[in-house]
Amino acid sequence: MDTPTRRLSNGQPTSPDISIASDTLISHKAWTTATALAFDHLPIHVTLQADFYNTKPPKITLKNFANADRKIFTLETKQVFRTADLPPDVSAA
Repeated sequence: MDTPTRRLSNGQPTSPDISIASDTLISHKAWTTATALAFDHLPIHVTLQADFYNTKPPKITLKNFANADRKIFTLETKQVFRTADLPPDVSAA
């Protein structure tokens, strides 16, 4: 990590570039600089050195609303709103 990331026109190496990582990743990361032609800043290659396991995507259930019974849905919805304890004033909700 003491590798210079910039070379001045006089050849003097400096390190003005920084990389930031959370405390959980800091022990698993390494970075190196690469030689770059015609640039004063050297490219920084950051590598994570740990085993990361992919999690399974959540199961998604799709509904076919084209087959929905609109009459039953309307009746059930009206019943729920009739029995719901709704505030008399929307600004009081």
